[in-house]
Amino acid sequence: AWVDLCHQIGGSGVKVRPNGLPKDVPVEKTLEQIGKALLFVGKYAAEFGIQIRVEVHGAGTQEIPNMKTIMDVANHPNVVVCWNCNPNDLNGAGFAANFALLEARLG
Repeated sequence: AWVDLCHQIGGSGVKVRPNGLPKDVPVEKTLEQIGKALLFVGKYAAEFGIQIRVEVHGAGTQEIPNMKTIMDVANHPNVVVCWNCNPNDLNGAGFAANFALLEARLG
């Protein structure tokens, strides 16, 4: 419904935010579930010319390797990353390595 509304008012995309990892569900399962949902919505929204913009957001989901996993599952050109640049972008191997993980999916 929101994709249809966005299309009707002339919008070009919808920003969505994963909002964290539930404690009672394995991380891999949650990341896959988010990715599958984004893939489904991305395919549907593409029919209307509406881009799905996934913000790097949420406790655990904002970690760049986790976002990469989500985007690997949501393997559709209509699903892109909206990177808002937070301190966690420096975690792990650092900014350059994290950027390289998502660079191809930036929208």
